[in-house]
Amino acid sequence: MFGRLPPCASRVRAGALFGALGTRTCGSGGAERRGSVPANPGAGLARGDLREWTLRVSPFGRLRARLPCHLSVRPLDPLAHPDGDRVLVAVSGVGSGTRGLDSLQVKYDAALQEMAILSDDIDPEASVEVNAPVKFDLNIESSGAGSVSVQNIECDSCKIDTEQGTSILQSVKSQKLHVNTKGGDVVCLGTIYGNIDIHASDKSEISC
Repeated sequence: MFGRLPPCASRVRAGALFGALGTRTCGSGGAERRGSVPANPGAGLARGDLREWTLRVSPFGRLRARLPCHLSVRPLDPLAHPDGDRVLVAVSGVGSGTRGLDSLQVKYDAALQEMAILSDDIDPEASVEVNAPVKFDLNIESSGAGSVSVQNIECDSCKIDTEQGTSILQSVKSQKLHVNTKGGDVVCLGTIYGNIDIHASDKSEISC
C-alpha cells in the first residue's frame, strides 16, 4: 500500500540502492509546425537551429528515448490538446550544420503504441524537449553527460538510465520508478510517488 514518507532534507552520498514504497516530498506520426496534424510521418522541419515534430499517438503508450544530450519530458497542455493524442518534439541548441542532427530518429509505431526518439550521434550540446500524454510510460537511456528531466508525469512505469548526466524528477507519479546512473546525480523536486528504486555509484549524489 502506498504511503507518505517525510520530506527530504539533505543530500545523500550514494553508494548503493535507495528504495521506497510511498510518497517522497523533496526540495522545493509525422512532422510539421506545431498545432497541425502531420501528413508525412518521420520527417522533421528544420528552421535554423531548431527542428520540430508533431505526431498523432494513442494517449496510452510509451516513450523510448536513447540520446547523448539533454532530454526534457513534460505532459501535453490539456487545454491545447484535450484528447491527449499528440507528441511534440523540439530540438534546439545546435546549428544547421552540426553533426548528428540528421541522424535523429523520431517515429511512432502504432502497433506497439511506442514513440521512439533515438540518436547516438547528435551533438551532446543539443537539447531535446518532449511534450507527451501524461499517462505515457517512459524508458529513457542517456549516454555521456546527457541529463534527463521528467516533470509532472503520471505513468505505470518510468525507467531512466544515465552515465554521467543528472536525473531530475519533479512531481512524478509512477507505479514503478527506476533510476540507474553510473556516475550522475539524482535530484527529486516536489512530490515523488510510487515504488521508487534508485541505483547510483559512489561518485553520485542523491538529493531526494
